[in-house]
Amino acid sequence: MKTKITFGTLVLGIALISGCDFNEPISEKDISNSPAVSNEQVDSNNKTNSLYSYEQFVELTNQLAEDIVIPGYEIKNYPLIPSIFIIEKELTFGKKDTLTVSGSLNDQRPVQQLFIFENKDQSSQIHIRLAFTNTDMGKELVSWDIPTGYDNTSEELSDNTDLATLTYRNLVITVMQNTSKKTNLDITKSAIRGLMTALESKK
Repeated sequence: MKTKITFGTLVLGIALISGCDFNEPISEKDISNSPAVSNEQVDSNNKTNSLYSYEQFVELTNQLAEDIVIPGYEIKNYPLIPSIFIIEKELTFGKKDTLTVSGSLNDQRPVQQLFIFENKDQSSQIHIRLAFTNTDMGKELVSWDIPTGYDNTSEELSDNTDLATLTYRNLVITVMQNTSKKTNLDITKSAIRGLMTALESKK
């Protein structure tokens, strides 16, 4: 039986790739007319928090794609391809029609980016997904699979994924290990360390 809990991720919506040049990494041409998101925002306690602007988020994702090092794994989806998602509005608490900065149907600024790393024999992948928000959430490891709750479930399915969630300033980050056999906790830890090293080097 799996030694960690997994999150079942249900993605509802229609993937729509719209109006982007997919032969190039995300660039400034994809983020023109970005909303006024300040690099610094004052919270209710009058403490100044540093936020990534959308332009900085795009720049950061392109840098991280080159800088994240996970021993035994190689990034497979670089240059990065921006993807726009149309989503049922009720699934966004009534806020958005698309997973973009403004949430409108004509916005072509995606708020998430996925990095896919794979080992040489293609038996294991690491997915690192960064999602942009306008809220400073600090730097936290907020969840990880735990070793209970798998009674009466498929052992094979339970053992094949390992998922951790972190916050970094105004980014939500998930790190998922997906394998053909059984996940290795040390590999997930290695991926998170590689991500953190790359993030902290960008200060």
